Amino acid sequence: KILVFHAAHPLAQTLAEYYKRFGEEKGLKVFISPETHKHTDIDMTPQLIKMKPLIEKEKIDAFYACTSGPPGPIVCKNLRALGMKLPILGTHAFGFGFIIALGGEAMEGVEFPGAKPVVYDQLDENDPAKSINLEFDKRWRGRYGTPSDQIAGYGHDIIGLIEDSIKRIKGKVTRETFRNALENTKGFKGTHGLYSFRPEEHDGLSKKDLVFVRIEGGRFKRIRFPGFE
Repeated sequence: KILVFHAAHPLAQTLAEYYKRFGEEKGLKVFISPETHKHTDIDMTPQLIKMKPLIEKEKIDAFYACTSGPPGPIVCKNLRALGMKLPILGTHAFGFGFIIALGGEAMEGVEFPGAKPVVYDQLDENDPAKSINLEFDKRWRGRYGTPSDQIAGYGHDIIGLIEDSIKRIKGKVTRETFRNALENTKGFKGTHGLYSFRPEEHDGLSKKDLVFVRIEGGRFKRIRFPGFE
């Protein structure tokens, strides 16, 4: 049984609804809390107190914090302050260092799906994304003095995909020729994984480019699930 507490914006609401639909298809019982939160909320204790009876009555097994930015660690801290020790699940937006810094000990044990740049140093040696991330992080630290992250990785990959597509265009570069080149990208190596597109498939990445992460000892640690990777 999982309780979903989502932010009050369309993306989080859609994600919560998809999670419920997908989870129930897999045999999970998913509750979406009527309580929500804003990105500007600095304390969600009132909402969590209202959810506590449901958590206790239904014996909720895990709490899904469907949010991003500072509200993520705030929710975790508020939950722990109320004495609720159930496991916490986060979104891919939990994969940033400031999340751990803001949440402190309350982030210990939180698990979430993330992108390869979050744990690039823990990728398999034969994973093309490992060497790309190592080189990119070195350059990023040299330029900005901070570690690279998922968003920086997206920027790296976007620029690389644009360059790769333009190089493959024969003749004049137009909106149409660029689109066609991009849609025919096959196996482009980026920080997030291998990108391949088709006219009817614009996701680019696959589930092989997703990693699962647990926060342990104030660090991101890659975890594996048999049958998934």
